[in-house]
Amino acid sequence: MELAPDARRLFLDAGWRPGRRVAVPAKVPTSHPAHSVLEAFGGLSVGTSGPGIECASSDIAFAFVDDAEVIPKWNQLLGVTLIGVAECHNRHGQLYVDESGRCFGTSMVHDAFYFEGHTFGEATERILLGRRARPLLEPDHDSVTLYGDHYRRGDPRLYRWETS
Repeated sequence: MELAPDARRLFLDAGWRPGRRVAVPAKVPTSHPAHSVLEAFGGLSVGTSGPGIECASSDIAFAFVDDAEVIPKWNQLLGVTLIGVAECHNRHGQLYVDESGRCFGTSMVHDAFYFEGHTFGEATERILLGRRARPLLEPDHDSVTLYGDHYRRGDPRLYRWETS
């Protein structure tokens, strides 16, 4: 699992070392990428919330999470199995991984689901350094709000999940 160079230092400062392994809950299949994430980073809190590059930077607290009500809906829409690996931004959001390694986030404050990155390294760099995620628009919605911005259907900043 590759970490972006700018984020790697934050992981090392949090106590992570290459080869680190911790126990993973039995609910997480060993074949799913979330298992590797939790095995390597489970129990660590990385980064802090504060000013970032494009938006607020965030902390990431790695642990198995499965309490977001929107995940079954997005599993079905995306045709994937999302498994929660962390809470972010002072527990106001959660980070999920699908079986291809793509990472998505969900807000625990308002109705927003967003794409964080094609890889774990891309997603954690985005979160830790404060780079904006790309919101997903539900098929029956015309708009979504993220970062205080209103995204309407057709906005190129939306993540095109229908073709992913």
